[in-house]
Amino acid sequence: MYRYVDSLDDLLDLRTWFSTQPYVAMDTETSGLNTHARDFRVRLIQFGNKTDAWVMDGERWIGFVQDILRDYQGRIIGHNIGGYDSAALRAVGIMLPWEKVDDTLIAMRLAEPHRLAGLKDVSRRLVSNKAADSQQALHTAMKKNKWDWDTVPHDFPPYRFYAAMDVIINSRVYEHEICQRGLNSPVYEMEMDVRAICSEMEWGGMRVNVPFAQATADRLRREASDIAESIQSNYGFSASSGPQLARWLLERGVKLSVLTGGGAPSVSKDALEAARYSATGEAADVMDAVLRSRKIVKLASTYFDSFVDKSTDGLLHPQIQTVQARTMRMSITNPAMQTLPRTTDDPDSRLVRQAIIPREENHYLISSDFSQIELRIIASLSEDPGLIAAFKEADETSGDLFVTSMRLVYNDSTLEKSDPRRSLVKNTMYASSYGAGVAKLAQTAGVSVEEMRAVTDAVFGRFSGIKRYTK
Repeated sequence: MYRYVDSLDDLLDLRTWFSTQPYVAMDTETSGLNTHARDFRVRLIQFGNKTDAWVMDGERWIGFVQDILRDYQGRIIGHNIGGYDSAALRAVGIMLPWEKVDDTLIAMRLAEPHRLAGLKDVSRRLVSNKAADSQQALHTAMKKNKWDWDTVPHDFPPYRFYAAMDVIINSRVYEHEICQRGLNSPVYEMEMDVRAICSEMEWGGMRVNVPFAQATADRLRREASDIAESIQSNYGFSASSGPQLARWLLERGVKLSVLTGGGAPSVSKDALEAARYSATGEAADVMDAVLRSRKIVKLASTYFDSFVDKSTDGLLHPQIQTVQARTMRMSITNPAMQTLPRTTDDPDSRLVRQAIIPREENHYLISSDFSQIELRIIASLSEDPGLIAAFKEADETSGDLFVTSMRLVYNDSTLEKSDPRRSLVKNTMYASSYGAGVAKLAQTAGVSVEEMRAVTDAVFGRFSGIKRYTK
């Protein structure tokens, strides 16, 4: 079923086999997932079709692989080949001929956006529920021998078998009618173009000020430690203990209405924020201190630590999953750059973006954004006349959509941008479009449920199409 390439005769046979194939499935086994790590290696490269596979040493035969991929005239397929394997090969000097590449991960995301799209998940559905058995056998052996992907021996039979099975399984997925439906989708080629652009973005990376990130993380942790010591000293309990914090707040009359799965009062961030608006005195002070401590610790660990740990020579190379969500929304990880705090947030959050710097001294960072793109799509799809009119007026007068909307909602043309109701209207229009209820909106805005319900009633009374379309 598979052949390990170990001689020049094997290479000649592989070249002959290539010449007879309308497509070739390709995969790599690497030393780790960080293709920019200094010690990154492509350990195995494998090719195959529905029945046969060839497995070869990725370092020994790298020149041959480069030549054969360049000369091959058929399709080169892979599952996440655009998102990972192309980068792995690029790290060792091989540029895939993108015009010949098909990515079955993208095809399956388009064909079945509501289902898991990993190769093992897809193969269980479309090929066989035993298709992933080779992975389990290898992982069991690796755990037993304390190997990782960098140390599992090249000649370990389950390792080679696992590598071979992936391209065979991938080929069977490729030929399945469901995958073919995704490949023939009218947006498949566009998604492949987007994947190519995002792969270039990943490869180029972004520069971060590592010393600044490290110093900021240390400073924020010192402040969080000072807050914890102050609470322990002044109030006699540990702020890191949920039960102790909950008991202390309840004794001071704070209403903790959110419960944990076990039925205990919750002191999560959302629960504290929901209860905070009605708290007073030392209870309010402690809640503010706890929330601040948690926020700055999260900033330190989620962002600044990631900037330091995940950068190579001062460059971050985040991974962009172009069709990650069911809605086709992108996801960016390692680190999570899509969730950077906004520049309009508090000073501590603004520090996060300050850690990202131009790549060269004479370079500049330029920020751009679509103008209310989600609401424009909703206005178009819902055909809400009020929302369409609000956009038309704001665009023609270079005005603010949410000021225009606020004036329509409250039937008052004198309201200005500084009016706090603008934020409430804006949050209602956006968050409700994604399914948020009144309680969640109130919690986010820091107002009571009753006050938020009055706002949502007013907004949906004026823009009923949003509610109708969302429903």
